[in-house]
Amino acid sequence: MKINPEHVHEFPGDSAAEKKVFERFRNSSLPGTVLHSFNLSKHRYKKWAEIDFLCVMPFGIMGIEVKGGKVSRHEGKWFTYQNQLKESPFDQVRGATYDLIDLLRDKKMLGHQTMRSVNFGWGVLLPDSRRVPETPEHPDAMLGDYQTCGSQSKFDGWLEALVDYWTSKKSLPDLSQRRIGELVKNLRPNFDRPIPLGEHAKRLNERILRFSEEQFDRLDEMTENDRIICRGGAGTGKTFLALETVRREAAQGRRVLLVARSPGLVDWIRSGLPLPNVTVLCAKDLCLQKIQDDAFDLLVVDEGQDLLVMRYLEVLDRVLCGGLSHGRWRWFMDDQNQAGLHSDTDQSLCDQFLQPTAALKRLRKNCRNTREIVEFTQYSTGADIGESELEGGGEIPEFEFVDHGNEDRSIMKRLDLWHDQDIHWDRMVVLICDPGQYDRIAGQVDRPVRIESVLDFKGLESDFVVLAGLPDGSDSLERFRAELYTGMTRAKIRLWIAVPGSLEKNWNDVRTQNIVRIKMECQP
Repeated sequence: MKINPEHVHEFPGDSAAEKKVFERFRNSSLPGTVLHSFNLSKHRYKKWAEIDFLCVMPFGIMGIEVKGGKVSRHEGKWFTYQNQLKESPFDQVRGATYDLIDLLRDKKMLGHQTMRSVNFGWGVLLPDSRRVPETPEHPDAMLGDYQTCGSQSKFDGWLEALVDYWTSKKSLPDLSQRRIGELVKNLRPNFDRPIPLGEHAKRLNERILRFSEEQFDRLDEMTENDRIICRGGAGTGKTFLALETVRREAAQGRRVLLVARSPGLVDWIRSGLPLPNVTVLCAKDLCLQKIQDDAFDLLVVDEGQDLLVMRYLEVLDRVLCGGLSHGRWRWFMDDQNQAGLHSDTDQSLCDQFLQPTAALKRLRKNCRNTREIVEFTQYSTGADIGESELEGGGEIPEFEFVDHGNEDRSIMKRLDLWHDQDIHWDRMVVLICDPGQYDRIAGQVDRPVRIESVLDFKGLESDFVVLAGLPDGSDSLERFRAELYTGMTRAKIRLWIAVPGSLEKNWNDVRTQNIVRIKMECQP
């Protein structure tokens, strides 16, 4: 017989008797399906009832109650060991079987008339006990004992005799295999219901907000050093560490300056840091405002690779107590993959002015992007952005080959798909790789979502990201590699990319080369 479920790791009360019967049913050659531990939510006098084994056979439906251990009856009361039962096992399985049949008829699970033409019966198994005396209340044919369960042939023989006993009372036509399957499907259907996308995103965001153990270690280390360069790929928590550093230092009464180049990132940071003693500036305002010398006790720089410009370093050196050489500062940067987005930066300035007096820290755990987004970004750009701590539920980022004539329609189709799955428009963003493509796409995409260039969105993040605006040209993937990397890593939960159809071969070749290289590097 088929048994559902096929394996049980733990039986109620660790019942050896029920486990023994389970194995007998699983090894039986008789036709039909057995549902183990079938629960009834509706019972005539119980809030909840259970049939230990429910057999759906050509005969019909047969309920089996299992009572393990020592069984006895005194003055009409039944006991297992010294525990009194509320009712006899025969009454228990009889009541549950009748209530199941009534429930099936009410629900018309095989059609009202069809259920009335189905045989049903019940029996009791005592796998650890000798046979109890036969009475009119519990005929011998309805009872199996330790000898019944002693061998497979005896067990199958007892089950066939039980069917004959009930057939002798009222014999209805046997159920076909198809009808047995339909009944089992209705009694215990298979299903696969994925978590709604909106709920999945909520849960993933809750996990993202928790700092990784590595980040806590880095925060502790930062209190021990005056000057720190903290390197890490996108998503490794640099901005979160920068903000937490600011909060901790400001709480100790220090005058703190936090600087980033992107005005959008600064606006976002400023909205979350309404703290005394904290000044948040973008690089442009840093140069325009008249700030006194030695105005700040601590300097925190986010997206520091963008601040490696001499005019910025000169101002920072002046306004920080002790300057860059002897002052207290934390410089958070991605000096490999996001460097070069601004044409005026010079990475050698880090070696010249910052690194000689600083402690170096590196973040390797990605705590923003799901594992699927991390791997996709590595395969598409060749960049190493750390090891993700987040399982994304198996949703691999998608890309679609488009041309400029249908790119807007493809973008809106993807946005609508997310919106139809309960994702609000403000949780999506469309990022444009080439700023020269911005006006075209922004003018064509007719949806209430934020549309930004990758450069302007740098340092920020969104749950759902569409990455588009990659120009045609054989060198586009190389020229816009930093934009692709930065745009892909803005996505926390879902990522979709529009790739020009003219770049299809280049795109596939680059991904294949990166996949082969990365997998070879991972081999021991």
